[in-house]
This record gives sequence, C-alpha cells and structure tokens, in this order.
Amino acid sequence: MSELDPFYLPLDGADGERFHATASTTGPWFADAQHVGPPSALLARAMERLPDGRGLQLVRLTVEVLGPVPAGEVQVTAAVERPGRSIELVAAEMSAAGRTVLRARGWRIAAGDTTAVVAGTAEPLPPPVEGTPQTTWSEGWLPGFIDAVEWRWVAGGPPGTGPGTAWIRARVPVVTGEKPTPVQRLMLAADCANGVGAPLDLREWCSSTPN
Repeated sequence: MSELDPFYLPLDGADGERFHATASTTGPWFADAQHVGPPSALLARAMERLPDGRGLQLVRLTVEVLGPVPAGEVQVTAAVERPGRSIELVAAEMSAAGRTVLRARGWRIAAGDTTAVVAGTAEPLPPPVEGTPQTTWSEGWLPGFIDAVEWRWVAGGPPGTGPGTAWIRARVPVVTGEKPTPVQRLMLAADCANGVGAPLDLREWCSSTPN
C-alpha cells in the first residue's frame, strides 16, 4: 500500500483552527466529501483541548451532520457552553466555505474509579489477531477513508453487505504529527457502525445523492 496522508494538515500551526482535509478523509461514495469519522474525531480533539484545569473527562459526545462535509479547507471552533466544577457542557463545530457542516456537543465530568459499581458489560470480542483483514474492495467503493483504516472482521464483512463485527483502527494520525487520543480513535470508528452492522447492502439501498 502506498504511503497515506494524515487525515488533517494544520494550516495555522498546531494551535490554529484551519485544517486541510486530505484525500484520506474522503468516504467511499463521493470523492469530494469526507467520511464523518475523521471530522468527528477532529471535533473531539477540539473539545479535548479546551482548558479545564480540573482533570475533567470528555463523555457522551454527540455529532449532528448538517450536510455533506467537503474535503479541502475546513475550520474548527470549540467553546465551553456551560462551565461547572464537576460537570460541564462543551461544544465544537466545523465549517467549510462559510457553511456549518457539523456540530458536536459533549459533557465533561470529574473522573473517578467506578470499578466497584460496573454492571452490564458486554462479552469481549475475539482479539484483532483472530480477525480477517480486509485487503481488497469490490467495485463501487472509492479509495480514501476505507484505505486509511485497518479493518479486521471477526464476523461478516465487508462493510455494507450485512450485519458484521469488526475491529477498526486508523492507519494514519488525525492531525499530522500527533498521536490520537482514545476518544479520537473511538469517534473515527463510531461512524463505521452503520456499515459494519447494516442488515441491508448499502450499495443497493443507500441514496445515490448526498443528503
């Protein structure tokens, strides 16, 4: 596999708000539109970088998709919407060409050891090494994000062909030169769930035009 670009290149330095979304962000359906995994991770990054001074942990993160997210230059802003000592609401949004395309909100709460009250845990998956790697893609899937992510199937596959279970791991950084945090890695994978677990073949049932 040829060398892949990071998902985003900063345009204003490490602490800036403008980024170039590379071809690694583009989804399998449209060559000029991003898969929502990478921009969700970039919004999570922006919220994680908000100062808090109290060691709060980002939880319950939601992302609203307001339209197609174009590749190329994007701008990200973030702010604390409701400050608090042990819980606060933070928000971030992404815009492109003057149009807001994504909005995200998350709660930050005081972290603590909850081992004694853990309940309802899911059965562990077989380890990634036991999964079947996705090495080729059928006709109709465009390169970009699907190549920048490692897929290992422990059931079903490939994406969009029916219910499945897979380990998903990014091959490239969210932002060049940075190691993604656990939250960023989670957000990259979260938008793949509809493809991994879809009961219908997405190539047949998805709209031919972006929503």
